[in-house]
Amino acid sequence: MAALMVAVEFERELEAALREKDVAQLSSLLANVGPKDAAEHMARMGRQQRALLYRTLPRDVAARTFDALDPAVQADLVKGLPEIGEVFEAMEPDDRAELLDELPASVASRGMSSLTGSTRFASSSLVPPFG
Repeated sequence: MAALMVAVEFERELEAALREKDVAQLSSLLANVGPKDAAEHMARMGRQQRALLYRTLPRDVAARTFDALDPAVQADLVKGLPEIGEVFEAMEPDDRAELLDELPASVASRGMSSLTGSTRFASSSLVPPFG
């Protein structure tokens, strides 16, 4: 019962910080949240809130959180993030290839074009052409 009360309070604080776009409070709240939990919270959010929460996560947690998201949520997040190249760069090549294969062609193409040359080359050898 106590764990449920803590979870409800966490949700309220998270929603308030997102509504107020309080990055410092978000960072504090997310400091001890793992990738799976962050992905669960993000799955219940709208695109803008999801993008703000994602940008607030530490880089290593963000990459693992992205991997934990449902492909549809990943695609929606990609549409809301201008820095998608950083996300793709942080992923393992096999994970990146799997994600690119599941995304709509226009989104996958945008992701591929944001990669550095060597990473793009490694990924292009694992992913069929888009179109």
